[in-house]
Amino acid sequence: MSTSQHPTGDGSDQAAAPDQAATASETANATAPIPATAAEVPTGAQTADTRTTVTTGRGERAGAEPAAAPSPAQTQASAPDQAPPPAPEPSQDDLDRLVAGTHSGPHSILGAHPVGPGRIVIRTLRPEADAVSVIIEGERHPLAVVHPGGIFGAVLDTGPTDYRIEVSYGGQKVIVDDPYRWLPTLGELDLHLLGEGRHEQLWNVLGAHVRSYDTPSGQVTGTSFAVWAPKARAVRIVGDFDYWSGRAFPMRSMGGPGIWELFVPGVGDGARYKFQILGADGEWRDKADPMAFATEVPPATASVVFTSEHVWHDEQWLAQRAETPCRCRSMRCTWARGAWA
Repeated sequence: MSTSQHPTGDGSDQAAAPDQAATASETANATAPIPATAAEVPTGAQTADTRTTVTTGRGERAGAEPAAAPSPAQTQASAPDQAPPPAPEPSQDDLDRLVAGTHSGPHSILGAHPVGPGRIVIRTLRPEADAVSVIIEGERHPLAVVHPGGIFGAVLDTGPTDYRIEVSYGGQKVIVDDPYRWLPTLGELDLHLLGEGRHEQLWNVLGAHVRSYDTPSGQVTGTSFAVWAPKARAVRIVGDFDYWSGRAFPMRSMGGPGIWELFVPGVGDGARYKFQILGADGEWRDKADPMAFATEVPPATASVVFTSEHVWHDEQWLAQRAETPCRCRSMRCTWARGAWA
């Protein structure tokens, strides 16, 4: 259900948020991710981290919650009894760029895509995996190796349905969710306002946000990542949840505004992360999140996924401020000798 997007420039090693300007009050229209096929299951437990973090002090006001998305629909289909045929392969160039992290539309290859009436192709990126299977209604279906860099896929005789990914690493099997079957977490209004530089609630759409959604197969919890990098050639998420490899989570370009986005199920509060930016010179550079709500204590530089629990209690002051003309308000100034010398 996703299409390939293309970045807007040739490359940059900067990951920065645009300046905010005037706009309407209803700008925080962050559309929650919806499974491209159906409900998903969160990944396994995250790597524990005991480092102290420093919050940025941008707690959300009570009642200022992002807009909720409609519940995802699910089409049930029985699993096939026989092994699926080999998955049709995209072009070799697309696969090479996907493994290298330079493909701007990984969702156009990965995830679940219809290939005909009652048939879908599922591809997943699992570097270093020994074997990968897809689980549908409790039945396992092996995926074939599509690319030695870690792309697996198969064609299944079923329509859009709920599925999970079972990955084998050195004899140990883990069941994980697929980040590449989820729709974007930014809505069209967000992208429009970001492109015009008039979005006044950037902290609601950029950065890292833990999100939970009720689905037919249970609640799905993960973190949506988004960054403004208009001249980047490619962007990847790297963190302790992928052992800082940077190979497992290439982000998709959202087009004109220069936004890169990815929803990663199973990542929660406390996870450390950075954005890997591919610049015009062909070099990858790790960048902290300019819209992060928390960071590591210096000299460490990673951003930290953080959900603020602060509740504002300044309604009376806000009401009084709205009723008092600006010219009637007091202003305090502090002057130090030699400050402007």
